[in-house]
Amino acid sequence: MNKLVEQLRKVLTSNFALYLKTHMFHWNVEGPNFSDYHAFFATVYEDLFDQSDVLAEFIRQLGEKAPGSLSVYAQQSLIKDEEGFPSATEMFEKLLADTQTMLTLYQQLYDAAEEVNEHQISNYAADRLAAHKKTAWMVRSILKK
Repeated sequence: MNKLVEQLRKVLTSNFALYLKTHMFHWNVEGPNFSDYHAFFATVYEDLFDQSDVLAEFIRQLGEKAPGSLSVYAQQSLIKDEEGFPSATEMFEKLLADTQTMLTLYQQLYDAAEEVNEHQISNYAADRLAAHKKTAWMVRSILKK
């Protein structure tokens, strides 16, 4: 069960880091497609924010504590923090790379949950895989020249 909890923590911290990064992109995106990009980033960050609570509650259901410190999140997240203000294109490139990271993390979560027959968690992970695949497809379409 410890492997599953550790994977949940890794997904939670990475998810929250991606939420924060995407929210910053929403605030700071510029360019001729501002309105569309601003709305797109809002849709993504709102979904990511909602997942933080779900992930933390899975950890609690397994009898463990959910991390809630920014320093712990920074240490454990596989999503790199964004300190600068990239161009709109760079924002989407970073979102695509980070979405690929989340796909890997959710696949690992699915596998860890299946190992211990935690099907509620593996079903959730499968749903999140579908959501991130859709985001990746949309971002690739935005980036297409």
